[in-house]
Amino acid sequence: MQSFNNAHFMGEKVYSKTPTLWQAQKQLGLQYGWSQSLHSDNGLRSMLSLARSDCPITPYEWYEKLGYTMFISNHLHGLVAKKLPDRVKDCCKPHLSAREIEILKLSADGKTAYEIGIILCITERTTNFHIHRVIMKLGVNNKLAAVVAATRACLI
Repeated sequence: MQSFNNAHFMGEKVYSKTPTLWQAQKQLGLQYGWSQSLHSDNGLRSMLSLARSDCPITPYEWYEKLGYTMFISNHLHGLVAKKLPDRVKDCCKPHLSAREIEILKLSADGKTAYEIGIILCITERTTNFHIHRVIMKLGVNNKLAAVVAATRACLI
């Protein structure tokens, strides 16, 4: 699963802390545009930036072109990810929520899903849901392997 973050629009206000960068972009004719970031579950991140020299981006134009931008971002992200060596892919830590980390720590202590549910005041089903999400994010086959992988990656 991949997630898109909000678009970031180019402009003098955005570059207020880096005026030198803004001046360099203006000299190259890049005054108007936006950047669309993309994050995938395996920890890879990318950003597609589109820019032009004239005509500010209107909300209508951005909305009209957003679908194309997301499609292109997703496609290019996938192509680049395939070309990366495995060691680069392995070094990226997946994002685990605070609840997922909490459940992993309790699992590492030998607690069952039922016991974790009681400790955290959630149902056993909810505990298993979080465990399943961790297993998927870490690309392992079971809860024990998830605890080992999370420990190796310094996530818990």
